[in-house]
Amino acid sequence: FDCGHADGGVRASPSRVQAAAGNIQVLSDARAGVRLGATEKLGERIVAAHGALSVVLEWPVATGGRLTAPVARGAAFLTATYAGATPSISSDAPLHEHGSGNVTIDGRSTRCDGRLLNVERSVEAALDTDDLWAVYPSRPTSFVCVEAPFSLTATKKSP
Repeated sequence: FDCGHADGGVRASPSRVQAAAGNIQVLSDARAGVRLGATEKLGERIVAAHGALSVVLEWPVATGGRLTAPVARGAAFLTATYAGATPSISSDAPLHEHGSGNVTIDGRSTRCDGRLLNVERSVEAALDTDDLWAVYPSRPTSFVCVEAPFSLTATKKSP
């Protein structure tokens, strides 16, 4: 994955290696990625901590909370913690047309059409870029789900 700072949070995008004689490139498609952000206005990003292969990014929230995202080189996932902030997960891509606008909530296919979704364990979303993303909230959470471009927005702030 290609991970980094994005407007309103942290972004992860799938990457692939393209090679030819004398040329190797790592390509990333930001449209196929997801952003972990918050609905509240975020302040300037700060590096809260760092190591040889990792960094902890943090954004203060105008209402006094914060969004924290540890990013580690080689990790196959992206995570964020929210304190006094409303989680927002989004992409620039819509859901895949073959999924009929559905996401998978706790193992069950469900329409993603602006309705409220109660999530106990997981959400899986297949984007039209052929990328599948899974979201695992740390506690049961209610999200509003929008198909195009794909987004999940929690209905209340995290404690």
